[in-house]
Amino acid sequence: MTDGRGGPIPPPQDSRSEHQSLTREEIAEIEQAPVIGVLSYQGDVQEHLAAAEAAGARAVPVNRPEQLRELAGLIIPGGESTTIGKLMTRFGMDQAIRERYEQGMALFGTCAGLILMAREIEGSDQPRLGLMDITARRNGLRSAGPELRDRPGGAGPGRRSTQSRVHPGAVYFGRGRGGARDGKLQ
Repeated sequence: MTDGRGGPIPPPQDSRSEHQSLTREEIAEIEQAPVIGVLSYQGDVQEHLAAAEAAGARAVPVNRPEQLRELAGLIIPGGESTTIGKLMTRFGMDQAIRERYEQGMALFGTCAGLILMAREIEGSDQPRLGLMDITARRNGLRSAGPELRDRPGGAGPGRRSTQSRVHPGAVYFGRGRGGARDGKLQ
């Protein structure tokens, strides 16, 4: 093959051609990466998939109970907690998530995910998993910290899910400014 001027086409910069398969080391690394699911009914699914991949996991969207079997962990993203809760109930995901959690699957929730994981939700009987020993407050008014405010497109004051009470048995790892409870719970 020539480069259009009669000369040979130079080899690719990479040591393998575009048609070569992965090396054994690359395959082993991929196989060892934990598989993290992101509940994909609604909300910031793509952002959470990208974040899990950036952290070294194999991230997959999840919307059916049988997909939970092979997961090391599940992220429940932000979105509208009532809608996500109703869909989890309709498709049997709520019970399947509880069962896999009891078997050791890790759970992580942001915003609506936090609400859905809470044991109690102030003023609401909406569907929830009830796995975290907290009481969540939907639409709690609080301001974003400087790490978010000072970024382009950063968050200002607004309505966000917050923990209004940490129950005995939950270990609390941090506080926000003014004592707001926006840290990690175990």
